[in-house]
Amino acid sequence: MSIQDTDIQHLVIEARKIVNEELTDLSGLNKLLSRQTLLPFADWMDKSYTRVCLHEDEEFELVLICWQPMAKTVIHNHNKQNCWVFCFDSNFEETIFCEKGQDKLKIKQIEKGGITFMTEGNNCHTLQNKSTSQALSLHLYNRPIKTCGIVKPSSESVHLEKAVLEYDAVLP
Repeated sequence: MSIQDTDIQHLVIEARKIVNEELTDLSGLNKLLSRQTLLPFADWMDKSYTRVCLHEDEEFELVLICWQPMAKTVIHNHNKQNCWVFCFDSNFEETIFCEKGQDKLKIKQIEKGGITFMTEGNNCHTLQNKSTSQALSLHLYNRPIKTCGIVKPSSESVHLEKAVLEYDAVLP
């Protein structure tokens, strides 16, 4: 077993504790995160960000997101799934919107090493890497998310459109 396999196993053990025990102390997982540990799994493609599945089972999924400089997600929800985002590699900005995505509720600055948690009903949000360098973040969803709602503005209104989520890469 390689050191990299062991690193992922430790991440999975800590993630399972968070999901199963509804932990509020996330330091166990957070202290395992570093660019050096997760860089071997990173994959930057020619787009804003790349989703790499580190682990998926019926309880949760761990997704490493590899961000281009200043990249930003579309406004989206998580289909009523809890989501923890560990911003261990860069500063990020999170903008939270109401459930339908049309009204901005708050903007949060997440400093390097910070964690954000999305559980407020089915609110929408967007994340942005605030760095001029490539960055990494780790996302823990309490069940795998296969679809989500993406905000689609039109000339008359704002509405959510169902989007199918896929990984760009999966660990073997």
